[in-house]
Amino acid sequence: VFLQGGARFYHPQSEGRAHRLEISPEKKVLELHRNARHPTWMRLEDGRVITADWIRLDTVHMLFSSRNGIVNKSTSAK
Repeated sequence: VFLQGGARFYHPQSEGRAHRLEISPEKKVLELHRNARHPTWMRLEDGRVITADWIRLDTVHMLFSSRNGIVNKSTSAK
């Protein structure tokens, strides 16, 4: 699945927004990418918010990677 232009996703354990969102069931990866107008963020069920240039989630091992990533305990994303 490939979405572009202010893409959003909702899941019981997280939600997020990005300029470009890619979901690869074969690779078991979710990727969010920003652009100048659309920041990338992901809010986890415990209230933590990850903001970054891009966020990659390995859905098998639940491991995150990012570039210029910041994790906040805030409950609101910018």
